[in-house]
Parts: sequence; C-alpha cells; structure tokens
Amino acid sequence: MSTRKGQIDPPHVGRAVFSLDAQALQPLVRAVVSEVMAEIEKKRKAESESTLPIKPLLLTPRQAAGALGISTRTLWDLTQQGEIPVIEPVPGEKRHHVRYDPVDLAAWVQSKKASRQESSPP
Repeated sequence: MSTRKGQIDPPHVGRAVFSLDAQALQPLVRAVVSEVMAEIEKKRKAESESTLPIKPLLLTPRQAAGALGISTRTLWDLTQQGEIPVIEPVPGEKRHHVRYDPVDLAAWVQSKKASRQESSPP
C-alpha cells in the first residue's frame, strides 16, 4: 500500500497491529460468548420449567376414579350416596360437567382409613 506517490509501506506494518489486537481480544470475545451462551441456557431452562404440566385444580370423573383406583360407575354411586363431594357445574352451562376436588378425594380416603382402623379389633 502506498502513502505517498512512489513509496510503499512494508507489508507487516498494518497487519502486525491488527493481529496483536485480535489476539488480545480473543479472551474477551470468549468470555462474552460464554456469558451469552450461559444466559441462553438459563432462558431455555426457565422456559422448559414453565412448560411443565400443571396439575389440574379439579378432576374430571374419569381422572378422579383413576386417582382412587375405582370405576367411574362406583365413583358416581359414591357421589350419589353423598360419600364423595362433587363440584356442580356453573349455572347456565349447557352441558352437565361435574368435577372433583383432589383435596376432597384425599379426605375421603383418609376417612376410610380411619374407619377401618376403628373397626378393626386390637
């Protein structure tokens, strides 16, 4: 490259400075890339944790029966007898959808355990 007419700069003058800067910047670039990759990984983990299945607050009859290990018919019979509480549908709904609260189901199981322990001979 010439700076003045007829004069040529030595080939190493401009490149030596640039390569020294590039070599000096490599650790900084690596550190920045590592930080960015760590941040991306954090976001991916947060997204995957937020997309984990959410437990339903109320269970359908099929889910409730499955949780109790009984048939849906037996569940319905117990519901009709008043042994297991049911959450009635919202007024105005066209379809009759009943739901069960898992807390109520757990309480029913505990009451059954307690009644068995009371009735069993010592």
